[in-house]
Amino acid sequence: MSMTLRFLIPLAKVIGGLIILVWAITSLLAIFKVVTLFLAIPLPNVTDNWDAIGNAGDWTSALATIAGFFFLWQQIKREREVLEVQTNAQVYETGIAVLNLFTEKEHNLRPYFYDCVPVPNIGSSNSEPTHNRWEWDRVMTACEIMCDQWENIYSSQTAMSKDISEVWVSYMRGLYLTSPSLRYFLIQEGYRYDNDFINLFHCDLHECSKQVRLKIETLVKKNLTENDVKCFPVKRHEITQNAINQLKDEFSVAN
Repeated sequence: MSMTLRFLIPLAKVIGGLIILVWAITSLLAIFKVVTLFLAIPLPNVTDNWDAIGNAGDWTSALATIAGFFFLWQQIKREREVLEVQTNAQVYETGIAVLNLFTEKEHNLRPYFYDCVPVPNIGSSNSEPTHNRWEWDRVMTACEIMCDQWENIYSSQTAMSKDISEVWVSYMRGLYLTSPSLRYFLIQEGYRYDNDFINLFHCDLHECSKQVRLKIETLVKKNLTENDVKCFPVKRHEITQNAINQLKDEFSVAN
């Protein structure tokens, strides 16, 4: 069930409850008018006092409406908080499951995502399957799993707290910068994803977290060249020596 549908269902319940509440209040006001008219007011004065009773009923109705909207707002707020907690928990649960990809001892995929290790070289398309081919398949599968999860998280931002959403966006951008495999996968298969999600990665280095910047700074200080670890995408995944020099100049000024 999508996050939007999960949000609309409790909202529909609240609106239905509000309709019942308004109907109940209207019924009570009608009963109140009848009782006040025939019990509390002498019969000769019924006509003379009808306007006063009507005005009192109008004020009561207005107050009841205000109270109803206040309770509706409180109910929506509580539903929103519950939905955020549930969404955050599900996102982290799925994230932990994805991170299990990096815990296998025989096939450690973590460097392909966190340490700028290049995409495995599989040679020509006509060559026989090799260890690198199996490694390439595993890395691309991991990229697909992660991107599918990320797109789901990105599309569920409205059901998440703002702080948690910003953390995930920063994490996605950072991993995109430190993973040539992820960039390669999105170049080849990005058409399958929403454009807003893809544009999320066309960001400036300044938009990444401090931890990612420090990691890239460490790599830059190793005197990387354009043909070494290709880890610094500029516009449309272009990687140039000028971009690397620009990063070096930036970090030298910062220090």
